[in-house]
Amino acid sequence: MAIIKLKPLCKKDPIFNGRFITFSTNKKKEKKMDEKSKKKEQIKDKCHNAKRKLLFLENIGDHNTPREVMLKNLINVLEKNGFKIRGKK
Repeated sequence: MAIIKLKPLCKKDPIFNGRFITFSTNKKKEKKMDEKSKKKEQIKDKCHNAKRKLLFLENIGDHNTPREVMLKNLINVLEKNGFKIRGKK
């Protein structure tokens, strides 16, 4: 069991300066936490580095175009770019 020593704090103590850091005494737990944070950073970097290119950019309508016409235009554009559409209306 760990022995904890308590002492009174002074005004120059780091907890009052905003630089207070806690330390874990469990090395295995600390190592796992570091590995998890590294994995999260790698995933984040991988997502940011993998820039996706637009497959196509064509206008299918504006805000005044009816929904059915937009749907037909979208289906036509997708078919023109090699997509297969099931259950067309």
